[in-house]
Amino acid sequence: MATSNIQRGGDHGRFLIVTFAAGGNVPSALGLGRRLRSCGHQVRVLANSSLRGRAEAAGCAFRPLPASCDQDPSRGRALEDEGQWEYWSELLAGVPLAQAVLEEAGRQPADVLIVDCMLRNALVAAEKAGLPTAVIVHMRVGFFTDEKYSGGGWDWDAVQTTRAQLGMAPMTRTDEPRAVVEQWKGCERALVVMPVEFEIPGFRAAPNVRFVGPIFEEESVGGWPDDLPWRPDDPAPLVIVSLSSTYMHHEDVVARILEGLSELNVRVLVTLGGGLAPHEVRAARGVEVRAHVPHRSVLPHTSLLVTHAGMGTAMAAFAAGVPMLCLPLGRDQNGNAARIEALGAGRVIPRDSSAASIRDAAAAALASNDLRAGAASMADIVAGYDNGTLAVDELTSILPAAGA
Repeated sequence: MATSNIQRGGDHGRFLIVTFAAGGNVPSALGLGRRLRSCGHQVRVLANSSLRGRAEAAGCAFRPLPASCDQDPSRGRALEDEGQWEYWSELLAGVPLAQAVLEEAGRQPADVLIVDCMLRNALVAAEKAGLPTAVIVHMRVGFFTDEKYSGGGWDWDAVQTTRAQLGMAPMTRTDEPRAVVEQWKGCERALVVMPVEFEIPGFRAAPNVRFVGPIFEEESVGGWPDDLPWRPDDPAPLVIVSLSSTYMHHEDVVARILEGLSELNVRVLVTLGGGLAPHEVRAARGVEVRAHVPHRSVLPHTSLLVTHAGMGTAMAAFAAGVPMLCLPLGRDQNGNAARIEALGAGRVIPRDSSAASIRDAAAAALASNDLRAGAASMADIVAGYDNGTLAVDELTSILPAAGA
């Protein structure tokens, strides 16, 4: 995209991060904002009002998106519910968010725009504003470039409609199955927040793609939570159950997991992340259920993570060297789980597995030296990316020269 003519002083830049409240996409955006702030840069976050507290905790200034960009739970609790499709189409590709980006960029200048990879409309706005732009890609690039991916109603046609409403010429239609992938090519950088090893072997990235590794929202690993009833060095293996930070009709999956684990001599911690409420989980005695526990504080003491294979959860497990038992629920999780297994860091079983099958798979994973070795190998790989350092370097490299 075009180079900004905005004036700035010194070596520090002004970054505007545009993201939205969809679960696993948020930690990378806010973690990146925190890292930029720690380097002395100015950072604003334009996002749903529900993210204000987290953005400000990361040291970033906050600006809310219009209320029309907030999900209406009366239309369905899960993102995939039929009543939500119209909302998601408008949020990800419609004019209101694009106008909000243009208004915010006009209200207070920015040197670089940082956009969630799903926000087609924000990328349209970035092009219209002529701002240097980087995309945060929080899913495998192959997830978008595979023609089997169902993009719903929010891609080529929706992008063209928004461009027309903003007085812009249509995008040239290409062979890319998704318009957003073509949009990324016009950005200065596409920052993929995972190790390159997580992509399918042989994957060919566009020239502006950089694999910068996971970026965690927390500044550091943190200490053992005081409210848990066990010591971190308790001899019984700790198994964490973490299935989705958003609702995916997964109550029954959690119930079968806990039933299966109840037959093993393990400690069980369930973290819900907002996907379910504690009262919706049928837990046996001795199972600890929490709405939220910082994963990085407990994973170093964990023997097995039972997970849906969401990207953020998988990257946290990689960083801590914890083997995974994956029961993918949907979205990009089947592909993630397949890569986890291919890398030797976990095993995959179907989401409809019986409690007995889950028990047997968990017992086998806990006993597997190969899985521990595979998980340890991934921890070494992730450590080399240094939690956002590479991303900050890439972003500062595209800052316009002071006074240019």
